[in-house]
Amino acid sequence: QEAALTAAREIKDEHHGIVGECRTSLASLQSILDAKERIAAQLHSVQQQRREDDRQELKSQLQQGLESVQKRVSELEAGFSNEQGVRTEAVQQVDVHCSRLGAALERAQAAWLKDAEQIRSLCPKPG
Repeated sequence: QEAALTAAREIKDEHHGIVGECRTSLASLQSILDAKERIAAQLHSVQQQRREDDRQELKSQLQQGLESVQKRVSELEAGFSNEQGVRTEAVQQVDVHCSRLGAALERAQAAWLKDAEQIRSLCPKPG
């Protein structure tokens, strides 16, 4: 009987040891799971930060591109405005020159008609 009691105690002690080891293993597993959740949360946070950084970088690049295009448009508009001014001035100069040429032609024609009339008056009429 005593041998049975000793065996039962050994089994009980061994059982308590196994239960203790299981509790320790479960606690370790729980720590591992908690660490895994923290790492997953950190990874998610890092991924979100990376996406936000990428968005900010893209936004910055787009803003720089927009500013560059706006600057170029302003330069082109200024060049166009300057060219329009030069063209308008050239057209005005051509108009003035054409007016002078027209007036000179009219004077030359009037002088030619006058000279032609004088020549006709000097020439005897046939007949």
